[in-house]
Amino acid sequence: REVTNPIHLTVDTAMTDQTVDVEAYVSTSLHIGDKPVATQFHQIQVDLRMMEADRVGYQLLKSTHTEALPTDLECLQGSVSRLLEMLGTALEYVEEVMQGKRPENKTLGRYLMDTLATVPRLTTENFSKLFNDSVQDVLLVMYLANLTRSQLVLAEKLNVGAAAAI
Repeated sequence: REVTNPIHLTVDTAMTDQTVDVEAYVSTSLHIGDKPVATQFHQIQVDLRMMEADRVGYQLLKSTHTEALPTDLECLQGSVSRLLEMLGTALEYVEEVMQGKRPENKTLGRYLMDTLATVPRLTTENFSKLFNDSVQDVLLVMYLANLTRSQLVLAEKLNVGAAAAI
């Protein structure tokens, strides 16, 4: 199918310097008179952003040797440890500003305040209850999916057996 503004995306998956090089090009039509004769691509800047799940896969691709895919718990541990590192860096910055070792940056201070304001304040008991409820919901969905799969296999076997009897 033909599109009016094609984009050409190149991805270098060799990871020679431990990164995936991504380049993007937008098209410009070349005309002779009123008739389009060709398309020329111009490189544009690419800003690579990832969700946390994508970041886990990206980190796995960057490693040169992998025994097995990480489990959900290992991914969660990695995410939590990265979060703790970021919180430690932010805390260190705030303490240095409070002690006068570093000049204050009002924009960064407001950004930190807005970021922390979005985090819900939960007691340990409330967090445990929410987390356990979520885990129970996931387990219930997994149970229902397995039950449905079993029902489908059983129905298929009954249909095959009934068709053979006829």
